Parts: sequence; structure tokens; C-alpha cells
Amino acid sequence: MKGDLKQNNKSNVTLSVDTPIFEEIKKDSENQAISVNAKINTILTKHVLFYKHLEDQEGVSIPKKYFDALIELLEENKHIELLTSVSVETMQAVYVHDNVPFTIDGLIKHHFEKVALWAGAYRRFRHYVDKEGYICLVFEHKFGIKWSRVLGQVFVILLKTWQTILLLSKPCQQRY
Repeated sequence: MKGDLKQNNKSNVTLSVDTPIFEEIKKDSENQAISVNAKINTILTKHVLFYKHLEDQEGVSIPKKYFDALIELLEENKHIELLTSVSVETMQAVYVHDNVPFTIDGLIKHHFEKVALWAGAYRRFRHYVDKEGYICLVFEHKFGIKWSRVLGQVFVILLKTWQTILLLSKPCQQRY
């Protein structure tokens, strides 16, 4: 019927937003060819799933030029060690907090498509299943081959860690 709300996973709220902030959001949404509602949902999603946790961990945002220099200054193995440590230590708590399933799909949808992308680890991500049934992960960035090797190693470690978590989280079956 006309006027009926669709049954979906949305909540209708009334917000009071400072006019200069709303005008910036409106400009951004027009530039991105999306609705203001979609832009506000994106902003809120990033806050809840990323920035809130970044603030809790006292994280910092740094310009690409500075990050490029850090990549070159640190040894590859040190990058792998640090990035793995941060990822493994925080992921489990964040996933439980955000009610993200401990599945490969959860890892892809939450970590690869959102958190690591928003953190700037890469610019674009896509995934697909090839003819043989393998899940292929494609990460695009502009940080050079060293960063590609670091990401590759860290993501292999994350996937192995995730596989271990999945095995440990399955309920034990007892025989009587």
C-alpha cells in the first residue's frame, strides 16, 4: 500500500546536523552520484566498523608520502610481524564486538572489503571464485612490490589463523 514502509533492516531516525556539515555531505553525495541517505549510511558504517576501533586502539592516519617512506625504512619481515600482530590481536575482539561471523566470507566482507580498505592498506579489492572453485582475492595499491609481498604474507597468515579459529570454534561431537 502507498505509504507503507518496506520491511527491511533499516531504522528511520530524525537527525539534527549542523548546516555546514550537512552541506559538505550533500556536496560529497552529489559528486559521488549517490543519495545523501546513502552517504550518511556510509559515514556511520565506517565509524561503527572502523573509526571507533581505530580510536580505541589509539590509531593514527598518515599521508601516503609518509607511509611510502615507512615501507622503505622497515625490513619486510618487520612489516609482516607488526601487521600480523596488530591484525590477529584485534580481529577476534572486533569480530565478536561487531557480530561478524568467523567464516571466510566474514573475513572477506568485513576485513578485506571494509576495514583494511578503509585503513588504506590498498585502494581497491575484489574477489571471485575461479573455474576450479578457488577463491581469488585481488588487492590493488600504489605502494610497490615490497608492500605486495608484505600484504601477501600477512593475508596468508590471517587466512591460516582464521582456518584455525574456524576449526576450534566448531562444536565437538561426542560419541556415547
